[in-house]
Amino acid sequence: MSFQTSNKNTLVSSLAPSSFKLSYFPNSYPGETFHSIICRLFDHMNFPNPRINFSLLKLKGSLGNLSCLASNLEYLMTILPLGHHYTEDRIINQNTLAPFYIPFLSESRAKNLKQVLIKGTSAAVNSLNGRIRRSDFLQFCPLCAEGDVKIYGEKYWHREHQIIGVRVCANHHVFLENSFVQMRSYYQLDKVCSAEQAIRITQVRPIDQSKFSHQIFLKIAQNVNWLLNQHDVEPTSELVQRRYQSLLFNEGLTTYLGKLRVKKLLEAIQDYYPGQLLKSLQCEIGESTHSNWVLRTLRPSSAFQNPLYHLLIIFFLGYNISDFLQVSAEIKPFGNSPWPCLNPACQHFLKQVIQKCQVVQNTYGNAKGIFCCNCGFTYSRVGPDRSEEDRFRFISVEEYGRVWDSSLQNMWRNSEITLKEMADFLKVDSQTIKRQATRLELDFPRQSKGVEVLELSTSIKSSKVFSPPSAQEYRSEWLTIRELNPDLGRTALLQQFGRVYSWLYKHDKEWLNEHLPIVKKRDFSSSSNWNEKDAALKISIEEAAKRLKDSIGRPIRVTARAISIEVGNTRLRQNIQRLPLANQALVSSVESREDFFIRRVYWASDCFRQEVIHPTYRQIACRAGIRPHTETLESVQKAITVALQPFTPQNI
Repeated sequence: MSFQTSNKNTLVSSLAPSSFKLSYFPNSYPGETFHSIICRLFDHMNFPNPRINFSLLKLKGSLGNLSCLASNLEYLMTILPLGHHYTEDRIINQNTLAPFYIPFLSESRAKNLKQVLIKGTSAAVNSLNGRIRRSDFLQFCPLCAEGDVKIYGEKYWHREHQIIGVRVCANHHVFLENSFVQMRSYYQLDKVCSAEQAIRITQVRPIDQSKFSHQIFLKIAQNVNWLLNQHDVEPTSELVQRRYQSLLFNEGLTTYLGKLRVKKLLEAIQDYYPGQLLKSLQCEIGESTHSNWVLRTLRPSSAFQNPLYHLLIIFFLGYNISDFLQVSAEIKPFGNSPWPCLNPACQHFLKQVIQKCQVVQNTYGNAKGIFCCNCGFTYSRVGPDRSEEDRFRFISVEEYGRVWDSSLQNMWRNSEITLKEMADFLKVDSQTIKRQATRLELDFPRQSKGVEVLELSTSIKSSKVFSPPSAQEYRSEWLTIRELNPDLGRTALLQQFGRVYSWLYKHDKEWLNEHLPIVKKRDFSSSSNWNEKDAALKISIEEAAKRLKDSIGRPIRVTARAISIEVGNTRLRQNIQRLPLANQALVSSVESREDFFIRRVYWASDCFRQEVIHPTYRQIACRAGIRPHTETLESVQKAITVALQPFTPQNI
């Protein structure tokens, strides 16, 4: 419903310019962009020149920015008709994309963003998009457009459809379509067009939920919708970083102190997301292990990263954004207190009585927990704990304590208790009993002093309490691991099953060496292998170059690096001197900058032809991204001239 006046064809009242007010302003529809409200205002008022009206409303910024955010809301509030229901916060929360960005901003940046929208321009969106290129056109869902006409009598632009990375409609599970309204920064505000004028209902393209890429597209859209409808989420960029550290540590992808295990992390993400999917979202990881969007997003930085990056990482960690924002940011590799006492000589044995745990980082970057009971027994283990059983294990004893020492002393003096019985009761081996007896300066050889410890002796022989795994159990577990993972090498076994490997290496090294995989030696002597690789790689390079040139969307330059990524061999150029055919194919396939710009010119021409737009020389150059210094090249000028020929009157 809109505010009505007796003279709807008058945009402003007859008040003096210093106090002029709008006589009419439409109410917003659910999820409508601020830009769409303004477009409907101009439609309803039937004004021919939007540029003048934008100037009257003191709206600043490009069409692309206004379609995402808003501008000069403080002034707008002063000129709205009497009785309006708008507030600055309402417009920001319900008609801009600010709720999508705020959860990933610091408190100061979020406050600054709101102030810019209220008092300044919408140009702030440029810094929010980061390195991801915005869509060339406003997007719409055909089914949403049909529904809008039935419910509201007209179409409008939905804000959730204008977000970078959103390819499908979360409500109807169909792909979004491009309108002909261009939103790149070089198009001016006099090009604005309402959804009612711009949207032409097209054939619906439903997604295929059996495809992983379509599942991710839908998940992005659903999570974006959830964010846009949360108006009370506080800016928590620092908290987001701590949540990442907690979850990545639990997956073994960071050290306890937060250092990323970069190679392992990047491999895991690339295994999770197909390369073509990341490419379509402008989120390729590339070869660099020093700077890419994953590392920029996960490492603390003053630079803002696009929320699409955050969503992809959150999905990889197994969460939706609603659940992720509830995750505890505290790292607890050993769970919550209390923890059990593991001193067999103590009356609290296996009881949860330890209240404090000291956590440090060991040499390998893992969390090491040190637990000390009141009895003095102090043990440690490496985390994180994966199960409840892990709470009852330890890898070393830091200090045995007075109770354990007293128990050993009493048993040592009783000649009726054998060395093996002492070891079994105290859950250690015989050598440990001897070392600790030496530490306590006990008599050796042992002598009976008539100490009556019959009750203690009986308890030793009848004890059935928890004991750590024996060597035989570790051996059996290792054999099972080898049987289930016959193709894993030594390094992979150590990385994945470090607990068993480390114990056997320390206590049963000879047996472990006999049951390790055979070291594989690479054979570089056979030239036939290189010849076969050379021929196969030549074909792969040529096919990869063709796929890059034929890919849908904005052209991608065919470089050696792009071909390497497409082939799936990022080390392609390391042994290229042994692969003459592949080297020749690579050299001939790589595209010069000049050829690349010419290809982009023809792509821009095709885009205008599909949109039924007759472009000018300058529009083709801008659409193709031709820089001024490149435009001076004779071959590029000739390509633009040829591309314009189909649009000349005699050819139309």
